[in-house]
Amino acid sequence: MAFLWQFVAGEFSEDVVAKICSSFRIGKVRGYLRGQVWYLCYHESGKRRRPRAGEDLKAARQLAAQINAQLESDHATLLSFEPISIPQLRDRWVEHHEHVLRSSWPS
Repeated sequence: MAFLWQFVAGEFSEDVVAKICSSFRIGKVRGYLRGQVWYLCYHESGKRRRPRAGEDLKAARQLAAQINAQLESDHATLLSFEPISIPQLRDRWVEHHEHVLRSSWPS
């Protein structure tokens, strides 16, 4: 009722709407508030993802925009997970140390 009165009295602003709304949408990514924490919901590779975005609405909207841009360009999203085997992990670690850190195994 207070919201309606602010609208009628001309004290209506987008800040009031942002405080009242508990969800938003940016492209293919939807954000929603549970308690005091914002969560995002989107589909990636046919699977639903629902990561936690934090307590700040502005940060949640920014993360949603980044994820939406990555979904639109068919890149792996910021919060995606790629399962790999232990031998692949070991090979990547050794390659990283040899080429990036320029270190080698002690001999």
